[in-house]
Amino acid sequence: MVLNSNYLLFTSVFILYRIFFKNSVEDLKLTKLGIFTFTNSLLFYVFTNTISFFTDVEYSKNIYGWVQSLTIGEPGYPATIYFFTNSFIGDLIFTYTFILLYEYLRNKKIVYSIRPLEV
Repeated sequence: MVLNSNYLLFTSVFILYRIFFKNSVEDLKLTKLGIFTFTNSLLFYVFTNTISFFTDVEYSKNIYGWVQSLTIGEPGYPATIYFFTNSFIGDLIFTYTFILLYEYLRNKKIVYSIRPLEV
């Protein structure tokens, strides 16, 4: 069940990508990318905690148990909302680092020289 839910999550991320960036990678704007990153982080957070709610016996199977799985989590562990905030910050840093690296490499003129190998 968990494996199938991961495929569903990957498919939804791809669909969101196609909605946000219709043209190409060149359509990237930092604000749009930030909204896309937040949406994917939130989607991942809600999706994984909902799966945990259905499969974990620690949560009561009603709306209060689901809210508990989304906010404070299981007793004795850190609150799951901290996982979301840390995950979102990490996703932003990761995404913007790759965009900056992409822009740097795209604008840099790389000159290759072909030399015979010296033996």
